[in-house]
Amino acid sequence: MKAILDAKDFKRLIDNTKRFTRSSCNTVNKLMQYIHVVVDAEAMEIRAEALDGHRISIEYGKLMEADESFQCYISPKIPIIAKNSDNAELELVEGKLLIRIGEFIVGCVQPEGEYYKVGELLEDMQKDAPIRTIGLNAAYLEDVMKAAKNTVVNWRSIVEIDIRNPDKPVIIRTGRRKEKQNIKVILPMNNIS
Repeated sequence: MKAILDAKDFKRLIDNTKRFTRSSCNTVNKLMQYIHVVVDAEAMEIRAEALDGHRISIEYGKLMEADESFQCYISPKIPIIAKNSDNAELELVEGKLLIRIGEFIVGCVQPEGEYYKVGELLEDMQKDAPIRTIGLNAAYLEDVMKAAKNTVVNWRSIVEIDIRNPDKPVIIRTGRRKEKQNIKVILPMNNIS
């Protein structure tokens, strides 16, 4: 079983899911240490998903080639992808996944077990219509959340997010209850649909 995709797209898939894996799993499902990859040869699509018990990340990409559909697990540590790397090749052979990017080859022995049904979890979460959908500039949101993280009190690492209407500012608060809270504000984007 083999699939080929653009190396930069593969890097994006891994980078955007690896933070959602669990670094150690003593009593929890050990598969949370891996990124679950689903290759769909018919749709020529690849899906990478990860969860750590608190967060879920799902990323999609397009395949250049795939001989058949398969699922595999990838350790969050992949080879360095140079700017001149063209393709990433995933090949599943006898319980081992080989990842080839340029001259680099990394192998990953496939763990046993069934991964969480992330698609079903997401489908269940989306049964209820959202109360509000608001579009935010990702870079601005990242800056606000980094600043909020730096002001969070150690024992209470919570941010409170106020969303009123799609065209109103989002207010993010940190700090102790019943004390003055730190406030960050981000304006919504127009025309998100």
